[in-house]
Amino acid sequence: MKREGESPAAVSSFSRAVQAFLRNLQKRKEVKRYVKGYLEFPEQAEEVDAVRRASYANLIAEPWD
Repeated sequence: MKREGESPAAVSSFSRAVQAFLRNLQKRKEVKRYVKGYLEFPEQAEEVDAVRRASYANLIAEPWD
């Protein structure tokens, strides 16, 4: 809402700042949720090994000409 005396540029600038703040807040919440989940359910050695084997298989399959 525009108040008397505020320029459109000032209102737009404020709006962009609020949007950036809210995006940053959402990202921080997502990271916090990810870390919490990882701490509650850490990867198992078998999972790490499976990813490693799959990565090696993909590298071997690539043409390295």
